[in-house]
Amino acid sequence: MSVFSKERLAAASAQVPATASATLAAWAERARAQAAREPGRRIAFEALADACEAELASRGTLTFDGETAARHADWAGQAADLTLAEAIAAAFAALPPRDYETPLLRAIGSSAGVSHAERTTLRGKRDVSLILGHLIHDRHGWFRPFLDGVEPHSDLLLERDVSGRSVRYRFRPEAEAVFGDQGLLA
Repeated sequence: MSVFSKERLAAASAQVPATASATLAAWAERARAQAAREPGRRIAFEALADACEAELASRGTLTFDGETAARHADWAGQAADLTLAEAIAAAFAALPPRDYETPLLRAIGSSAGVSHAERTTLRGKRDVSLILGHLIHDRHGWFRPFLDGVEPHSDLLLERDVSGRSVRYRFRPEAEAVFGDQGLLA
């Protein structure tokens, strides 16, 4: 069987969501080059390249090794028919908040929400925005069905109030309900 046989192209396409980021980039490059060399199969090669590039785009800045890609692909499959609230619950059951995430979740869950400056004092560092992003990124597969057009990705969980002197963050109703049910806001 040829390296670029119809069967191997189909198998590669099926494996795209569970494939390491570096491998996807290499596949896309090789498929584009092969499409130029084999005009009769250009569409098949371009379809594989497009699938690889779309998967990489969906990961954004995340770089997955094979094991991580497979885990997130599995989570995305489990989340395919879930509501956002169900996906939040599943995501934080599969990967509970880390010890440094819980105080931030509780502060945001307070009745007034939390400002950017207040979030920063929680850790004494300026990495709180990074932590907020990783609430989603570390659980990317669970949230994948909901990420199209959402920037920053943490907006799946957060609402921003820009009416005052400082931006205040509160949870979206789905996140607040789930985190309350899971005892993360107490």
